[in-house]
Amino acid sequence: MSTGVPGERGMGNGEPRRSASGRFDRLRRWGLRTLALAAAGLAVVGGGIVASPTADAVETQPRNVVMIMADDFSWDLVPYMTELKKLTADGVSFDNHYVTNSLCCPSRASILTGRFPHNTGVLRNGGTMGGIEAFLHGVSHSGEVRDNEQYTYAVEAKARGYYTLMEGKYLNGYNNDFGVGDTVRKPPGWSMWRPYSSGAYGGNNFAIGTPGQPAKKNKTYATDETINRVAAFIPWAAKNDRAFHATLSTFTTHAGNPNGGKTRTFVPAARDLPKTKDNPKGAYKNGDCGITASGARRDCYSIRIESLPGNETMNCPTARDRTELPSAKPIGKDDACELQQYLRDRVRMAQSLDELIGKTRRELTKAGLWESTYLVFTADNGFHLGQGVDLGLSENGSGRFRIGKGSPYETDLRVPLVVAGADAARGQVRTELTQTVDLLPTFAAMQPSLTGESAQIDDHDGLDLLPLIRGEQPQSWRQWAYSVHTKVADPTAAGPDSEPGTMVQDGFFALRAGGELYVQKVSGPDRGTISRFSITDTKNGRVNLPLAWEDVDPARRAQIEEQFRTFARCGGGEAVGTASCQAAARTPLS
Repeated sequence: MSTGVPGERGMGNGEPRRSASGRFDRLRRWGLRTLALAAAGLAVVGGGIVASPTADAVETQPRNVVMIMADDFSWDLVPYMTELKKLTADGVSFDNHYVTNSLCCPSRASILTGRFPHNTGVLRNGGTMGGIEAFLHGVSHSGEVRDNEQYTYAVEAKARGYYTLMEGKYLNGYNNDFGVGDTVRKPPGWSMWRPYSSGAYGGNNFAIGTPGQPAKKNKTYATDETINRVAAFIPWAAKNDRAFHATLSTFTTHAGNPNGGKTRTFVPAARDLPKTKDNPKGAYKNGDCGITASGARRDCYSIRIESLPGNETMNCPTARDRTELPSAKPIGKDDACELQQYLRDRVRMAQSLDELIGKTRRELTKAGLWESTYLVFTADNGFHLGQGVDLGLSENGSGRFRIGKGSPYETDLRVPLVVAGADAARGQVRTELTQTVDLLPTFAAMQPSLTGESAQIDDHDGLDLLPLIRGEQPQSWRQWAYSVHTKVADPTAAGPDSEPGTMVQDGFFALRAGGELYVQKVSGPDRGTISRFSITDTKNGRVNLPLAWEDVDPARRAQIEEQFRTFARCGGGEAVGTASCQAAARTPLS
């Protein structure tokens, strides 16, 4: 009899299947035994007992991990997501979580490997130094060449005995390299591999790959397909007694039509669009934009572009305020009504993402797995819709701040990170600086080996977040957050991120420390110059306000300049010393 999830031909993949009659009881006893041995200065290795040099606490309780990763997801969408707010209230949220790069592929490469872009060799979405080819043959700043697929958190989790699932978006150049009828390559470390083709950017009409079988056409809205997979996978894992690590990688809320056309630029599910003659599937007259604090259905037309921080002077005239634009013009015209349309459609798109969060939590609870599972929500990068002009920000002195990403500002680099379930603290907001490179070591800490084996992926640049997730106070922590952007003037290097506001951004290094942002240009006419900004919370959200670099104390200026040099060359193999990125992050601010 097949033990596969519906829609799969067997899920064994040659892995030993643990009996459904008490794996967690056995592992609980194993964990208690390990703790007792640790207290006596002993350790369990490969089933045997050896002397341990320390009795430091080591995670022994078996945990599942589910990570929901959104695409181009900005903080301004959070207030419209009921399930995400519930998850935040019941877990730990990280208020200062930053990506290493605001382009999809470099950021996802960092998430998968725990390495900064200069150490993965993935600096763009495609072309030279970008996309899946760079991930497979990455050249770090130190000249180290390696196949990054051999060093992901999935490889580590599978080596430790966890069943691994990847559903949805992988890396640029992979998802657009297959279609209906094609076979797909499964990277190492994944037990179940279900990538969606790049047609999922448009919501519908995409292919789903299954290794060894022709990819099949799928007309379900992409995020709904992921919801369906959750409804099948979690009960299957519980029934078959599988400890697991699942990555649910959505295309929401990425633009589906970045160059304009007859369809919407941002494509919500049909039920979340306004109900019209052309869209009878719409659930509500003006579309679905979530629930208000009072429990009433929110009117999508109440959402206005001037609600975004830095857009306070923008205004869409009343005569056009309720017009549903087809977005036939190329994006980036900076028309307030057009930007407002994008904001409303992004909020509508976010409703399916919110349903995915809620469905995942309900299935875990129903299967009795909530107390043993970490549910993680985050995003690969942020996005901006004109924010910045009122703050004195612009693109290379243009006086404009168009739609897109690639900037060093909060809109593009700061993303949510929420962790709930298992032993995560409830209702805590952590203000420490954290980064996407921290996820790999955190996942490793969450999931002890069930086999006595490990892939020993320790050449990463991140810090373990688990103590913070549990509400503990670390003795030392990250004092600096580092991000980078490489200019992508060639559309082939930008891939689906070819919005005008992305294409014009010069390359930069960005450092955040002591409540301020420092940006060093690495391309363009201002190469080498450093700019300074505040990191300020306002009633509409967080903003960066220009400050004078010259006003910084000379000793601190010298330290910041040195930190730019240090981060640009930290890590990247034994020849350089991979611990240097972690040490640089912990360096106290003078």
